[in-house]
Parts: sequence; structure tokens; C-alpha cells
Amino acid sequence: MTESQSAQPTARLDLDPTELIEDYQRGKHPPKTLFLEGCGLCGASLEAILKEAVVHGSDIAILKLGQNKLDASDLLTIWRVFRNVKTLVSIDLVCNWFIYSDLIEHSQSDNLLGSFGAKKLASLLASDAEIQRKLQTKSTSAEQLSTDVQFSLIELNLAGNKISDDGLRDLSSSVQGNKHLASLVLSRNTFGDDSVKSLSDALLGNHALTHLDISENLRVTDVGVKALAQSLLGNHSILDIITERGDEGSCTKLKETSSRNYNLANQFHSAIRKEDIEAVKKYIRLRVSLSSKTEGNSALHWAVSARNNDIVRELLEKHAHTMAINSENLTPAELGRRDDVPQDILATLENGATRVVTEETKKEEEFEDEVRFGGEDNPRDDESDSSSINLEDLDDL
Repeated sequence: MTESQSAQPTARLDLDPTELIEDYQRGKHPPKTLFLEGCGLCGASLEAILKEAVVHGSDIAILKLGQNKLDASDLLTIWRVFRNVKTLVSIDLVCNWFIYSDLIEHSQSDNLLGSFGAKKLASLLASDAEIQRKLQTKSTSAEQLSTDVQFSLIELNLAGNKISDDGLRDLSSSVQGNKHLASLVLSRNTFGDDSVKSLSDALLGNHALTHLDISENLRVTDVGVKALAQSLLGNHSILDIITERGDEGSCTKLKETSSRNYNLANQFHSAIRKEDIEAVKKYIRLRVSLSSKTEGNSALHWAVSARNNDIVRELLEKHAHTMAINSENLTPAELGRRDDVPQDILATLENGATRVVTEETKKEEEFEDEVRFGGEDNPRDDESDSSSINLEDLDDL
């Protein structure tokens, strides 16, 4: 037995998924959370149990599939079965070992995805339909995933899946333009500094991610952490970066970035509560994440609580996630119904997928695409001190 084999965790694979579905129906799981961990699920058994779950749980927000035996086709199964469940915002795939991107594609093991796995996952995470089509691989030509998926992930846990450098590079390509993914857990994998640099570059074009965990990756050194810390100097969305690597200087930069961005998130949400729409617009242009939470609420939750339909519309136009859940497991619409907010706000939330695209919006998105795909303009300024932000300086943005 090799060292890597001996270090590999042992999955339980002994739980009855049918019993877990029944527990969900009886309300024994936390609200909106479906646990299907340690069931040995893959292939036909996975598809059958997921279809049954969807029939009985149309409001599933969190899907726990850790310690199963998923492969590439199983990833597509998850997206296909849940594509009409727009409430799904979080998937936990910890310790499935399905992204061994450093192994040959046609491994004899039933538990290993192969070298195309991370690229397949990247295609599923891509927020733009055209990017999604370009990233599709030939390995699933008989069952191509349609692009009408209605859910969009906010949280993804890929801890302990043997993601190598190639795998992280492919994932980075989808993180770059993703407008909703707020939490990405990549701990206990096998990638190193080179791919962390790719992730750092991707984060230059990402303004949604608030939580990133790259801890317990033994090949990541201070070189990778320095690249990450430098790329985030001008980032105003990331709130929490977990890594035990890096020298004192790099770790200090990361802490300063997180602290500054927490303050910005608090100020942003305070402006929403005060119904100061001009200040809200400036924080949005500063690229403060719309998924960031203070006191358990996202920006859209606070806008609903403030009963301000103009701010709700502004946030939705900038891709705020209508299915995000707060610390009470309520979406913005559920919070609004509970607190009896005006019907026009609930109607706006219901029609949130239909965005009013103005000329200003088009220009902003064209600029974002130019930055994201290598245009001349780049928001990164390695020499700038972005620890102090004055909203008055944004009037000409």
C-alpha cells in the first residue's frame, strides 16, 4: 500500500438512502437540508434516490453527498435531476475522490473520475451559457446537460477529493466569471503553488466569492499564498481565507484584506438599511459581494427588511441571488412573506430572473468581460493601498 493510499479516508458507505429520504420527509434533517452521506451512491442508484428526493423535497437548498462513490457521469446526474430545483444553493461533495486529475482518464477503479473530471465540474459551474457550452467535454456526448439549469450554487465543498494542479486550473476558469459562488472549500487536496497562482489570477475577475479554504494542502507554500495575497489587494468581496501556509507578511496582508472587506460589507448593508440608494450603488460599483452576510443576512435580505423595492431591483439587476438563505434558513421572499412586506416587493423577487438590462448595465458587463478575459483594463494595482476607501472618490466611476 502506498503512502497516498494509506492516508485516504475510509467512507462509511453503509447508510440506507431510502431511510434518509424518509427522515427528510419526517423533518428529522435540518430545514431544507438533505443528507445522503456515506451511502455508497453512484450511477443508477444515485439517480433513482435523487429523483425520489426531488419529488418529496422541492425546497431543498443544501445537498450533502459526502463519502459516496461519484464519478464524472454522476456530476451530470446531480445537475440534471436538480436543474429545475431553483432553491438548491449548496452542494457538499467532500471525500468522494472523484477529481483525481493526476490519474489517467480510463482508470480501472470505479471510484475515480479521471483527468477530465475537474473540467466537467468547471463546465457545470460556469455562469455563462456560452462558456458552459465551450467547456463541455466529449466524454458525455450521449447525455449532454441542457443549459436551462435554474439553480445557481452559492456554496461548494470539494474538500478531500485529490484535486491536483490541473484540476484546480480548470476550476479556476469557472470561478473567474461566476457571479453567485460565495463559498469554495478546497482543503485537503493535492494541488500546489502553480495552480494557486491560477486561482489568484481568476479572483481578479471575481466579485462574488467571500469564503475560500485552501488549508491542509501540503504542496502549497508561501509562494502560492503570496500570489493570493497580492491578487486580493484590490478585492472588496473576500471576507475569509483559510490557509495555514505563508510567511508573516503574506498572512498579515490576507488578514488586512479580510478585515477591510468586513468593514465594507457592514457599511454596504448599513446603507441598505438606511435606504440610501446612491450609497448602495457606489458599494456595488466598488464590487462588494452581494452574497456577503452581516448578522446572518445578505444584501437582498436587508433590502427586503427595509421594504425598499428600488434597492431590491438594483440588487437583482446586479445578479443578487434570490434563493440565498439567511441564518434563519429563509430566502428573501420567505423573509418578506413572514414580515408581511408590500406585495410589489414580493412580485419583484418572484420575477427576479428577468433583469432590466440598461445601456449602463451593458457597458459595465462589457467592461467586466474585458477584464475577465484579458483586456487592457485591469482592476489590479499592486502598488495601491486599498485599505482606506472613500465613497466620494467613486462619484466618477
